Amino acid sequence: MENCPACGSRMIGKIGVQQYYCWECYSEVVVNSTGVEAYWIDDEGNLIPTDSGGEQDVQS
Repeated sequence: MENCPACGSRMIGKIGVQQYYCWECYSEVVVNSTGVEAYWIDDEGNLIPTDSGGEQDVQS
């Protein structure tokens, strides 16, 4: 994986088998048989599917 599907950043790190983390938008990316899925991680650690790929405002 070269770019984050959520924000387009190249700051991607591998965190597991077919799982990646973006250090720019703090999203987790999963590659599976159906394609690439990106998720935001909320304050409690839950994965929330991203919208159409645009960066989402995350409240602190």
